Amino acid sequence: MRKPHSRMICALLALILTFSLLPVTARAAEDSGECGPDAYWRFADGVLTIYGSGPMYNWEGTIRDNPSWNDAGLHPDDGGDVDAVIIEPGITTIGDHAFSSIYFDSISIPDTVTYIGVEAFWGNRKLKSVTIPESVTKIEHDAFNTCMAMTSAVVNARITTLEADTFSACVSLSTVKLPDTLTTIGGSALASTSIRSIVIPEGVTTIEGWAFRSSPLTSIALPSTLETIGDLVFDGTNIKEIVIPENVTYIGAKIFADLNRTSPIETVTFLGDAPELDHFAFYGLSFTAYYPQNANWPESIFRNHDHINWVPYDEIVVDNKCGDDLTWTLENGVLTIIGTGAMTDFDGIAVPWAARKGEIHTVNMDSRVTHIGINAFNGCHNLV
Repeated sequence: MRKPHSRMICALLALILTFSLLPVTARAAEDSGECGPDAYWRFADGVLTIYGSGPMYNWEGTIRDNPSWNDAGLHPDDGGDVDAVIIEPGITTIGDHAFSSIYFDSISIPDTVTYIGVEAFWGNRKLKSVTIPESVTKIEHDAFNTCMAMTSAVVNARITTLEADTFSACVSLSTVKLPDTLTTIGGSALASTSIRSIVIPEGVTTIEGWAFRSSPLTSIALPSTLETIGDLVFDGTNIKEIVIPENVTYIGAKIFADLNRTSPIETVTFLGDAPELDHFAFYGLSFTAYYPQNANWPESIFRNHDHINWVPYDEIVVDNKCGDDLTWTLENGVLTIIGTGAMTDFDGIAVPWAARKGEIHTVNMDSRVTHIGINAFNGCHNLV
């Protein structure tokens, strides 16, 4: 006959075995789940894979409303160690706040995705680069805000607006490629980055307030299509020279420096008629501004901004001539100067390639050129 204490020991061992298995079962369930009506996720070997079809859910990004992978220990506070996120073809959206609670080194976005949600990657401290496919037609505001390790972004998306704060506070971001479908750069979209030089694509008509604020920008090529420059766009940058295209009709307040800042700006060259200038457009600054003497520049501009050194120039300097017998062309960053004799001295007048200085990385000059003009390549910071 079995003794009572033997039965008790057996029961206790069975109970211990049952409870020891529970965490394993729970963990296995947590390593996969649902993230859309027909979208699912799984996590294995450091890779979070999103698969299925259609849209992901949108989340509020709160403790009570976030993706279920947060409960699988992927959150940094729980020791989560995610190497990569792979979104498989068939998924059509990246939901609001989808990955704002986890860190990972890389992301693969397929060409079936059309939408990237609000704060979708906000605060990722590991993501180093991103390539956004042409299929994407909408990137919501703050999508990559505070991705502090990101150094490059290739935006092939067919978007018309780079929404507010899209790459704001991506403090390591030094290279960004913008799509040629873009018409608007939103407020603070590229603020507080490490971008030093950028070419804004043709087609952009509006740059909203604070767009490049607090970035070490030294060179920017503005497109001929640009019409509006918002408040504080270049506040806290290192721009010394800039060319304002001829179609610009409005310039906002304190575009180079806020009230408590200084600016290294030295030269501003206008290529067209006088734009509407906010009363505080150049508040507290002193620099030289060149304007075409045969364009429409009312005296009120000079009176209202009398702290600026206004210098007229002859319109002829902005054609394809750079000397009596010299012409120039600029294609794919290569400035070619052809002809004979001396180049014009650009002392107090704008160089004819002024609006595209930021594009120039190479100069090919005819051997028959006898003199390189004063200030000819001043401000061409990308020359190699």
